[in-house]
Amino acid sequence: MNIKTVKTKAEKIEFVLEDTTIGFANALRRIMINNVPTMAVAYIDFQQNSSALFDEIISHRVGMIPLTYPVGKFDLVPPGTEDVSSKNQVVFALEKTGPCIVTSGDLKSSNKDVQPTSPDFPIVELLKGHSLKFEAVAHLGLGKDHARYQAAIAAYDYSPAPKEGPVKTEPTAFRFRVESVCGLGPEQVVTEAAKIMEERTTELKQAAVKM
Repeated sequence: MNIKTVKTKAEKIEFVLEDTTIGFANALRRIMINNVPTMAVAYIDFQQNSSALFDEIISHRVGMIPLTYPVGKFDLVPPGTEDVSSKNQVVFALEKTGPCIVTSGDLKSSNKDVQPTSPDFPIVELLKGHSLKFEAVAHLGLGKDHARYQAAIAAYDYSPAPKEGPVKTEPTAFRFRVESVCGLGPEQVVTEAAKIMEERTTELKQAAVKM
């Protein structure tokens, strides 16, 4: 199996995966979308909200803001766990008074290594006399559980592209297009997905030996 990088950008990568099967290519694609852990805000405790938006709308907007984070420094814990610590969650605080536009740059993180990927994501506009104050808790999660944790948009087609007419042979090369929608770079998403595939293969081999 070989990988040839075709094109890279800040948030996108294209590569060709050779000497493999459709099943393997699709498994890699699904893992990049659903199973690479990412950091996102899971819930918010509002102390004050006199803006024009309901708490639920603001929670949704904040939850979809991608966050940078150091890979391997946080534990992935089941949703609803009571064993919380700085190893599995980060708290963001926000307090603003209008008139202003509240953005992701106004979120103050309890961990300097976990920040919004951009300070310019708009959250809500506060008019004169309006105020907003809350604490938001972020932790690792998986895209298969909620869209806010989706790591990437990933797709592939045959390489080279098939000509018109019936395909008589099984394709063995696939051109991937991966766009990161989280705090990881696209190369990191691919690398983490490959690690997860390797771990699952090892677990399957160990289980097969015990049969």
